Amino acid sequence: MATCRLIPAPWWSQHLVNSDLDWWLITIDQSDLSQQPLRRRQGFLNAFEDLLQHLGFRLQPLLPVLLALTLKQLELACAALQQQEADPSKQQQDEDPAAAASGPSSGSSREEGRAIRSQCLLLLAQVFTRFPASLDYNPLWPGFFRSVRPLMPRLLPESVAAAPPPLLVAVTALAANQGLARVLGNLPSQQIEVIEDGEQQVQPAGMEVDQGLQLPAAAAWAVEGLGGQLLSSCISVLGVRGCSEGSRSAALTVVESCMALQPRELLAAVLLPWVSQLLVDLRSSVESVLAEAAAWGARGGRGVGKGRGGQKRPSVVRQLALMEQLGQHCRDTNTAASLAAALVALLTPPNSSRSGGSSAARAGGSGGAGVRRVALDERGSARALGAVAALWSGLSTQGLDHPGLGETDQQLDHWEIISLLFGQLTSRDSRTAAAAAIKALGQLKDSSSRSSINADSCSYTAVAEILVDLNSWSADTLDEPDYDRRLSRYSKLVPEAWRSFNRLQALPLLLQAFFDLRNESDLALRQAAAAPLSRVVEAYAQLDQQHQQRQGAAAAADTSAQQLDPNDPLRLLPRVIYPQAKGGLRGNNLAVRQEHAALLRELVQQMPLRFPDLLPLTAKDPEQDFFLNITHLQIHRRGRALQMLSRLLQQQQQQLVDEQQQVQHEEELPAVAESA
Repeated sequence: MATCRLIPAPWWSQHLVNSDLDWWLITIDQSDLSQQPLRRRQGFLNAFEDLLQHLGFRLQPLLPVLLALTLKQLELACAALQQQEADPSKQQQDEDPAAAASGPSSGSSREEGRAIRSQCLLLLAQVFTRFPASLDYNPLWPGFFRSVRPLMPRLLPESVAAAPPPLLVAVTALAANQGLARVLGNLPSQQIEVIEDGEQQVQPAGMEVDQGLQLPAAAAWAVEGLGGQLLSSCISVLGVRGCSEGSRSAALTVVESCMALQPRELLAAVLLPWVSQLLVDLRSSVESVLAEAAAWGARGGRGVGKGRGGQKRPSVVRQLALMEQLGQHCRDTNTAASLAAALVALLTPPNSSRSGGSSAARAGGSGGAGVRRVALDERGSARALGAVAALWSGLSTQGLDHPGLGETDQQLDHWEIISLLFGQLTSRDSRTAAAAAIKALGQLKDSSSRSSINADSCSYTAVAEILVDLNSWSADTLDEPDYDRRLSRYSKLVPEAWRSFNRLQALPLLLQAFFDLRNESDLALRQAAAAPLSRVVEAYAQLDQQHQQRQGAAAAADTSAQQLDPNDPLRLLPRVIYPQAKGGLRGNNLAVRQEHAALLRELVQQMPLRFPDLLPLTAKDPEQDFFLNITHLQIHRRGRALQMLSRLLQQQQQQLVDEQQQVQHEEELPAVAESA
């Protein structure tokens, strides 16, 4: 029975499921579409959104016509925006009476135009996400890039809103698929479908993955580089001060998706041309998040990662992870050097001398001024160290012909900052990253000063390799240290080796040994670290004797570090070794306290002129030695040590009183003589 139609079908009905996107883009008359009332066009967009939500993949046959109508509306809205920006005083032409009854026309107000643009871009983003390989999108790109071109400068001011800009959402959907992400590198898109196991399969209708890397002559948008400009605009969102967390997260998602592009030639075409800009903007993003956390803490908040009522605060881990991956691709040496310096500054503890405290001063160095900020946590420190390691590795492989890479003073400051981290970091990842970073810095430092390396001194690279071994982990056993490498390295730290290190070279090794000496659960590492610490006391005692012979006993008795050369390792005695040994006496573990007390006793006995006040606490008889009794297992021995300390304090107090009376008596003698 033949179908009876009361109303004839429109002429375009036979093309609904039979014609491709290119045909619809040519057929739809944009001038006729502009004459439609705004309410009707908004109704179409709302209907398209409902169809996407309810029909899902069953909407695929109608995608060409729906996409074409959406793109045409986007072009109209963006054209109206360009007209308003070119001539703000120009008013839109009045509608005909029939259309006026239905509602205002397109472009009658900025709010209406913004609503149309936003809805069209969000619809395109949904289509790119749900149907990335359902049809060939190449006919769509000329009109798409022509429309979004005036929207690119608007991304930066719009990124401060709570919700991410619609254009950024559309780019996020493009970058999520390898076939569509090609347009961000000014390449034609491909139909690539992601299957369940994560691999990517090319549809027969599309081009091969490794083809199409050359720009087609007809693609004007690609020749102008509009795809790359769009990606650059999205990257710039990361550098905006006051950027909302939603916009920042969307921009980071775009970069992370581009980092996952394969093959490497595609990554080089899409993302690598913007590496320098991306690294700078990532740095700005990290600084912005830390500044927001500092302001939040000043108002009574909880800092990075924690918020009101347990709400999660913004984190910098994603930015630092991207910088770690991109550092090796940076070819601008000035950018790499400045970024590394900025990241090292973030690694400086807030209470250090570079931030107004005294951590570096305690290490015998010289500090600087800083500003109030929030410290990175262990996870953030590990990522930051990985990023600076990648940047320094790239600098060392590029050579030193570029000016600014041989600034050894700055490299020494960076070495000191990272060295201090070996006494602060506790997690496996952060300490391993610190060892990798200091190794990259050592290679850069040695390559920049090959001609000035003394044959009798140790290189910074050799010291860094020792630190890498002392933080190594077994490849055969899960979460177990590599005892062979660690114990072997500790056994080679003999007095001759310690005497060959300067102050900065010995600093991280000492802090690493003290860290292992405080290990309550690993007896092997604790005993292995105690041996080189005993040897360093022996080595520095010999250096101290030589210093006494050169300057005389009176000068040697003055323990002020200012008399020593800045690179003299003896500066570490009052700044690192003595405070670390004394601080270990506060430990909760008895074995740890015993190791630190034994080291402190040896320090006093080997260098009595430097510690004259503590010398009376030592004795040849173990029963009368304070350091041996204070950590003894028997309680009465510990009580005896406290009695010894009390008697010594009373004697010193009485001696001080006698000296004050003697001084007062000497001051009164002239007055008595005059009166007589």
